[in-house]
Amino acid sequence: MKHSRRSQSLQRRIITAMVLIGLLPLSLAFVITYLEERQAIRNAIGRDFRQIAIEAAGKVELQVMQGVSEARQLATIPILRGAVIDSNRSYVGRDHAAIGRIMREWERRWAMRPRQDQYPDFINKMATDYLNEWLRIRKAEYVAIFVTDAQGALVVSSTPEAQYDQSQALWWKAALNGGNGQIYVSDLVFDEKLGFHVLDVAVPVLDDAQKVAVGAVNVRLRRDELFKAIQEVRIGEQGHAMLLSTAGRPLICPVLSPDKHTINASLMRQITQPTAGWVVAEDDSHGGRNAIVGYAPVRFPVALARESLGGDGVQWIAFVRQDPQETFAPLTQLIWKVSAGAIGVFVLMLLAGSFLARRIVRPIQVLQEGAAMIGRGQLDHRLAITTGDEIEKLADSFNQMAASLRQHTEGLEHEVARRTRDLRESQERYKILFDEAADSVIMV
Repeated sequence: MKHSRRSQSLQRRIITAMVLIGLLPLSLAFVITYLEERQAIRNAIGRDFRQIAIEAAGKVELQVMQGVSEARQLATIPILRGAVIDSNRSYVGRDHAAIGRIMREWERRWAMRPRQDQYPDFINKMATDYLNEWLRIRKAEYVAIFVTDAQGALVVSSTPEAQYDQSQALWWKAALNGGNGQIYVSDLVFDEKLGFHVLDVAVPVLDDAQKVAVGAVNVRLRRDELFKAIQEVRIGEQGHAMLLSTAGRPLICPVLSPDKHTINASLMRQITQPTAGWVVAEDDSHGGRNAIVGYAPVRFPVALARESLGGDGVQWIAFVRQDPQETFAPLTQLIWKVSAGAIGVFVLMLLAGSFLARRIVRPIQVLQEGAAMIGRGQLDHRLAITTGDEIEKLADSFNQMAASLRQHTEGLEHEVARRTRDLRESQERYKILFDEAADSVIMV
C-alpha cells in the first residue's frame, strides 16, 4: 500500500511537471498574442478612425465652401450688385446723422407694410424675384438669403419677414469689415422662429475695382446638410461621427442632442491638434472608457473672419468614436477562441501526461516489486523490463545481481554441505576409534 501511494505520488508529480512545462509557454504565448493583437487592433482602428474623421471633416468643409462659393457668386451677379450700388448712391454727400435718418425712415416704411408677408414697394422687385428663384432651386439647402448695402440696410431679401436694419448683425460687421471685406462663417445657432439650427455664410459685395466692400451677401444654410455629412458616418452599430468646436461645444451629434453632451477638458486637449490623428480617450463623452477616437480639424481653403465659427480663433473638429466593447469585440472573440483552444490543449496535455506518466511509472513499479522479491530471497526471480532506457539497464543489473547472489548462495550451500559431510565423516571416524579404544580397554 505504501509503495502504491509512492508510485501514485510520483505519477502525479510527473503529470504536474509535464502539464506545467506545457502550460508555461502556452500561457506566455497567450499573453504575448493578446498584447500584440490588442495593439495591432488599436493601431488599425485608430488609423481607420483618423481617416474617417478626415473624410467627415472634408464633407463638412465641402458643404460650407459650397455656401461660400454660391454667396460669392451671388455677390457678383449684376442685378443684385446693381441694387447694392443703387442703394449706396442714396448716401452720397450725406453725413452720418443724415444717413441714420434715411435708414430709420426706410425701416419705418418696412415695418409699416400692410402685410408682413409682402415686400414693400421700394424693394427692387426684379432683384427680389431673381433671389427667390435662386432660393427656390436650392430650397433644400438654404433657409434665406439677405443682401445689404454699405450701411447694413436690407436691399434684397428672400423673405419679407427679415429685419430691415442688419447693421448690428455680426455677419454683416464681419463680412463688410470696415470696407476691407472678408468671408464670415457663423457658429451653428438655433433659430427660434424656424425651430432648427442654421449657419450663416456671408461674403462682401465689392466695388468695380474689386477692392472695397460696398455691401454684403448672407446665405443662411440649413444645418441638415452638415448633419447629413456627419450622420452618414456609421461604424458598426454604435460608432458615429460628431462635429465639435475647439471651445468644447458639441455642434452636431446623430446620437445625442448637443445640449446633453459634456465634452471634458482632457478630451479637448487630446483632440485639439493642428493635424488629424487618433488617441485613446479616458472618457469619449458618451460613457466610453479608454475608447479609441479619431479626430480631424475642419480646414477651409480660404481665410475666414476672426469672428467666424464662434470667434476667438475657434475651429471645428470632426470627431469619430465607437463604444470600446464594440471596438474590441473581435479581440474578445479571439480571446474566447484561444481560451477554448487552450482548454482543449490542457485536456490533451493532461491525458498525454497521464499516459506517459503510467509508461514511466509502471517499469519503476515492476523494478520496485522485483527488488522486493529479490530482497526476500527469491533469487530465481527475474525482472522483465524492456523499456530500452536506463530503467531496463537497471533491471538487467538487478537480474545480474540476483544471478550472482544465487551463484554465491549455491556455492555457500555446497560448501556447507561438504563441510557438514566432512564433519559427519570425522564424527563417524572418531566414533569408530572411540569404540575400538573402549574394546581394547575391556580386553586388557
